Amino acid sequence: MDRAARAHRRHRRRGSRRRTAGAARRRARSAAADVVALARAAPGAPRRARRHDRPAAAPPTRIAASIAYDRGWAALRAGSFDDAAADFARVEVVDPDGALAEDAAYWYAVAVARAHRPEAAGALRAFVHRHPRSVHVGAAGVALGWLLVESGEPAAAAARFRAALDDPSAEVRASAAAGLAATR
Repeated sequence: MDRAARAHRRHRRRGSRRRTAGAARRRARSAAADVVALARAAPGAPRRARRHDRPAAAPPTRIAASIAYDRGWAALRAGSFDDAAADFARVEVVDPDGALAEDAAYWYAVAVARAHRPEAAGALRAFVHRHPRSVHVGAAGVALGWLLVESGEPAAAAARFRAALDDPSAEVRASAAAGLAATR
């Protein structure tokens, strides 16, 4: 018998052993599955999770909102405030009740203010009004206060600064104190 024939014969023998071993494993798994199924069928036994019981993947709107938020942050860091504002606004449009909506609203207002666009004060007012319990409300109030100082409305600015004096952030409190001093 030549060398190729011996190799072919060895290969065939191994394959038949594999098939036999695989069949034995399948039979063992099947028997174990039957035992588990009987145990689970007992009253009060935990039920095996099925595919439809698993949590669903994030909906496409949440994914699109996350992508827009990440792009907005990248643009904000790069100093492209108009692009950042557009991306943060997109988050609010795509997923207005999502987890990123509040932060996107704040960063939209910041991007608009840094771009020196006329709607900056309106965006900051809208954020403070819609999200009064946000962690960013003090910073937004101080930013709005400074915009009001620039536009010649010291009384309204002082009210914003006073509201931010209790903020947890020392930086926000310091800016609020400086703003109050500037309005006197």
